[in-house]
Amino acid sequence: MKRVSLLFVIIILLLVSACNAKNSNNIDNMKEIDITQKVNDKVQSGLEIPADKYVIGTDTLYVTLVGHGSLMFEYQGKIIHVDPYSSVADYSKLPKADLILITHEHADHLDETALKEIKKDETYFITSKVCNEILGYGEIVNNGETTKWNDIDIKAVPAYNIVHKRTDGELYHPKGRGNGYVLRFGEKLVYIAGDTENIPEMEQLKGKVEIAFLPKNLPYTMDDNMFIDAAKKVMPKYLYPYHMSEFKEGEIGEALADTGIKLRIRPMSNK
Repeated sequence: MKRVSLLFVIIILLLVSACNAKNSNNIDNMKEIDITQKVNDKVQSGLEIPADKYVIGTDTLYVTLVGHGSLMFEYQGKIIHVDPYSSVADYSKLPKADLILITHEHADHLDETALKEIKKDETYFITSKVCNEILGYGEIVNNGETTKWNDIDIKAVPAYNIVHKRTDGELYHPKGRGNGYVLRFGEKLVYIAGDTENIPEMEQLKGKVEIAFLPKNLPYTMDDNMFIDAAKKVMPKYLYPYHMSEFKEGEIGEALADTGIKLRIRPMSNK
């Protein structure tokens, strides 16, 4: 009788051990599947430079302020770079571009060293006329014109100086020469102002923009008061100051306190 009981106990222990081993294998298999799914759905943004995430319908827009006037967007698996500038980031470590937007021809916006690091054979370019003449390629979109890329509407808008000039009297950014851009991701508009002052055309965007990038540095773009005025002209939901050397967050934040605009302050270099 004792032998029968002992045998029964041994059989039970063997069955329990086998079940545990089977469950362990199932858990391991589930982990492998999860890891595979994560790899297949991998987001490229945020790996080298922190990215902000905005939900747009069933999609997600990843926004990276690379530094200075340089931006990167990721949307529906596509990478868009704006004015890549090799002085503010190591572009060899950033995702390759499906689309590159160039606002104007100055060296901190049209940097062929950075372009070589991120362009692919199939990378598409949208540029101003002057940038196209320098590069020898790219779709020319002039102020007021609209194009479409990968279901994203892209409008070139004015970006120019009214006040600030060089010693010879020429404006740093003459009207009609460079572009700002308005991109439509789903139903949301993103405004990339480029190098500009608080120009009257900004009023046309008032209350329509989800995310805006406005420059603030002297003598090339805007001073604090111009920046505040530009922000109130556009009235975006989220505002990124960029192309700047310093930012008085307290004073400017207080001046915009009653607007509902949410300031997003990010580093001007990630190198």
